[in-house]
Parts: sequence; structure tokens; C-alpha cells
Amino acid sequence: MRHISFLLAVCLSLSACGAPVMNEFGRNPDLAGHTTTATLDSQVIVKYKTAASFKTKGTELLYRMPGSVVLDSFQGSEGLTELQRIPAGVQVSNAVKGYEADSTVEAAAPNETWTTNVAAPTPNDPRYGEMWHAQKLRYTDCWSKSQGEGTIVAVIDTGIDANHPDLVGQIAPGGYDFVSKDNDPRDGNGHGTHVAGIIAAAGNNGTGIVGIAPKAKILPLRVLNDAGQGSTFIIMKAMNYAATKGAKIINLSLGGPPGGILGRTYFRLYGDALLKKGILLIAASGNEGGAVGMPAQVASFMAVGATNDLDKTASFSNFGKQVSVSAPGVNILSTMPTYPCYLSTNHPGTITTDYSNLSGTSMATPLVAGAAALLLSQNPTWTPAQLRDKLEKSALDLGPAGRDVNYGFGRIRPWVALGLAI
Repeated sequence: MRHISFLLAVCLSLSACGAPVMNEFGRNPDLAGHTTTATLDSQVIVKYKTAASFKTKGTELLYRMPGSVVLDSFQGSEGLTELQRIPAGVQVSNAVKGYEADSTVEAAAPNETWTTNVAAPTPNDPRYGEMWHAQKLRYTDCWSKSQGEGTIVAVIDTGIDANHPDLVGQIAPGGYDFVSKDNDPRDGNGHGTHVAGIIAAAGNNGTGIVGIAPKAKILPLRVLNDAGQGSTFIIMKAMNYAATKGAKIINLSLGGPPGGILGRTYFRLYGDALLKKGILLIAASGNEGGAVGMPAQVASFMAVGATNDLDKTASFSNFGKQVSVSAPGVNILSTMPTYPCYLSTNHPGTITTDYSNLSGTSMATPLVAGAAALLLSQNPTWTPAQLRDKLEKSALDLGPAGRDVNYGFGRIRPWVALGLAI
């Protein structure tokens, strides 16, 4: 029986772990917000030429589309500008083309509403300042667009501490323990609780940290025992179960060595079936500094690599053509069980209860899953392919130009994926 374990690189003190309008908000992302637009129905701005620019007599008469109504106007040194409401049933794009074809018109454009989406203020979670990855991924900018409302992310892992003060209220109904075969997926290891906090730890509750998608819900599915080990079958069973409980994103911060043809076939079959059901599968690439492991090497899964605070590939991160994107995965602060667990007991003084820093592609993967939750909340009808495509195309290209074996398409930029200025 193939055994699969979680992907965690524990950093000990002596280890080596390491044509749109351009406005001032777009030029300077450090300003308070980013400006976006929405087209007003049936309104066109028409800028007429000055009389001096007319080449023949008779063109002084201004062209107006039959049935249009002048709503407002102003006269400047550069000529007359009018706001017109075009007749019902006429498309704005067609009206603009009609105006631009007339000799008296210098320019025409749809009228738009501009709004400033001010980034959410820094949350009052006291350890937010220790979360370098939150600044790197511009959490507060993202939250001006989405906080993951209405999304469920299945965390197939070692379980969860459901009583952690940063996770109370963040858990979706239906969690299950496939190891003990009961409805209490209590985390005896610590890894699953850490992963869950990265995704959806509560925000602005005056406690600890905050997840990248603080209004998403976690569906905890325990498939790995207290030592962090489980089997292929039980993981597949949990993936199938997650689909029945409303999860549209599955986080797999676990894996094994590169698989043979049978292992790849099984994960491909189940992965493809879940994709058809509208579920995005996100898996850690592995921590051996070698080839991408299972199940991340299967095309159905979005393989994630890890980067450090300098946007360099983490020394432990696996590499290969299967890597889709990368995300911060070194010294990531997140939730840990409030009671002694396998990790805190076996790494005293380095890994603590309540909150701790861990490193690994296991930590990078939930940041991608959380970013996907932000996007899905904003675009609830999107398919897994659309979510993946947006995350890949909006990533910061690092290393050789284009997709490469270390970074994939690059380090994720969730705020760009959400439509905010770079």
C-alpha cells in the first residue's frame, strides 16, 4: 500500500531552510485605493471639433444621432463636449462608431462611473505584522474586492483544532475523520490546523493572525494519522466526499514520491472526474528538492511550489514541468492546536501550541487555495479551468521568461487576479 504524508519542511534554528485609463492609483499602488470603472447605460460623451478645425463651410452644424438627448455639456478652449443619451435599443459601441465617423466629432466614448475601492485597513489581529507573506500577497488590497464569502475549501489533511479561537466559526458542517471513522476530525498532528489557518483564520477578531480568505469556510477531512501518514485510497475517498459537501476547492498539502503509471492513472481518473464536477484541485509539489511528487504531478491537480521572502525558490521545493504557480512557503506563521500535538511535542521550543512558523510547500499550497477562494467568491460561476487560468496569468513571472520548472508561471499575485492595479 502506498503511503502518503504531509509536505512540511520544519525550519529548525540551525537548518538551511530557507488601452485602459492609467490613473494615479494605477501608477502608485501604495496610495489608498485603486480606481475602477463601470459603463453607464445609454450614455455617450461626444467631443466636437472647434470651428477653426473645420475644413469646409457647412460643417459647423454638430452631428447628433437622431433621437439622442443632450443631458449636459461644457465649452472649453478645445471645443464643445456633450453628454448624450442615445435612443433605446442602440448599442453604445455602435453609437460611438457612428459619432467617430462624422467630420464634426473629434472623439466619442461611453460614459463611465468611477469608484475608488479603498483597501481594508490593517486588521487588528495582533500578530499580523509577523506575517511577511500577507504583505507580499497584499491581503488588505485583496479584501477590498473579496474575502472569500460563500466559498468552502476542503482541507484534506491531519484534521483541525475546531476550538482554536482563530478557527471557531470558520468551519463548514460535514467535517469527517476517515482515520477513526467518526465525525470529529480532531487534529493530533498540528499540520492540518496550520494549513486551515493560512486559508481562513478569522480576521479583525483581536486574536492571533488572519487567513488570506477570512470569510471562506474550511471543510476539515482527516486522512492522515497523528504521525502524518495515510493511504492513497483514503485520500481518494475524502476527495469524493468533499464533492458531496459543497467544496469547490480542495487543498492537498500532502503527497508521496513520483508515482508509477498505475498511481498516476488512478489520480488522473478521480482528478478529472472532480474537475468535471466544478472542483479545483490544488496540491503541494513536495519538499525533497527533486521531482514533483504525487498527486501534484498529475495534470488534473494544480501543483504549487514554495518561495521565500525574496521571491526565490525555497531550497526544499520540488521542481518540474508540472509546477503551475508558486507561493510563499518559508517561515509562515499560522494556527496550531491549542493542546500538545505530534509536531509541538517532537519539536519542543521550535514548534509551539496556538501559533507557530512552519515551512514547506504545504504552506504555499493553502495560500493558492485561499487566493482561489477569493476569486471564486467574486466570480461564483467560474469553472476550475477559469480559476486556474486567472491565477496563472496574473502571477509574477520569476526566473526564465515564461513558465519554468521552478516557479511555474510565477509567484501568485491575488490582487492582480482580482482586477486591482499591479
